Amino acid sequence: GNMYEEKDQKTPIFDAKGIETVRRDSCPLVSKLVGSSLRILFKTLDLSKVRHYLERQFKRVMAHKIPITDFVFSKEVRLG
Repeated sequence: GNMYEEKDQKTPIFDAKGIETVRRDSCPLVSKLVGSSLRILFKTLDLSKVRHYLERQFKRVMAHKIPITDFVFSKEVRLG
């Protein structure tokens, strides 16, 4: 959410803890999409802008304009 560190601070700082933007067990694309979506939502308070952003990003995915490295899971998988 938005974080204020001082009483007279006018502009908040976006702080993400315990959500997908900081987790390491998903691909980088998830972190980027969730983080950007939350920033848009906290800045504008307009869910339609978040939807518009996500629709643009999904179109980029379908058009193969997102680097393949954004789809790679880098954490070790343990089976059994």
